[in-house]
Amino acid sequence: MLNLNFFKKQKFENNQQILDYNLDILFKKGLKSAKVLILDEDINSTKLKSLEDIYRRAFCLCMLGVKSENMSDDVALELVERFDFRKHFLPEELEFLESKDLSHPKIIKHNWGYESSYALCWVIGLVKKIGYPKDVVNVAKFTKILAHKPEDVIQKAKYKDIVEIIQQQDLHTRLLWNYRQSKIDNQIIHFDFDSSVVQTRLEGLRWAAKVDAIWGDGDLVGT
Repeated sequence: MLNLNFFKKQKFENNQQILDYNLDILFKKGLKSAKVLILDEDINSTKLKSLEDIYRRAFCLCMLGVKSENMSDDVALELVERFDFRKHFLPEELEFLESKDLSHPKIIKHNWGYESSYALCWVIGLVKKIGYPKDVVNVAKFTKILAHKPEDVIQKAKYKDIVEIIQQQDLHTRLLWNYRQSKIDNQIIHFDFDSSVVQTRLEGLRWAAKVDAIWGDGDLVGT
């Protein structure tokens, strides 16, 4: 079986090394390189959002995910109230949190928000490894990370190395490009990754690496 050492920490000194490494992964998996793309970010100029902002967005997305599991349960809203977090949610997100409509059209969207939250927690070191995007996050295990006082969680937060973040962002971008291109070309390809996991994690990765990006404002994964 092909061993790409995906979980082994790599050392990159420049953008080209990241690009070459990711293209090698794609080549070994029989995927297209998507050479029309360049790195989304530069390791020398990328500035991440603050630890606090990344944590807050991760918490909000996680609570929306918890709510999507059981629309009639107020456990997520209770945590939001306890931590005085209402001000960090978008208006439409608060509306979803307060809803008990089991047919709410955004249930699936917010359930996938777990993956964006997971990626954000990885960026600030609350999750040790992001892993290859083939399986959905273990929700029961993941939510425990954020179910504590915000000040205690933020105290444990620490940025991942910027080159690791950019490498993962670029890889997720190229995996998503392969999936979308297969649809355009009407090809039936059995990918070894979950396209929805890739897309939602990429949303988190891109948002964290763009200081002026506003969550919910535009397409974060347009390629």
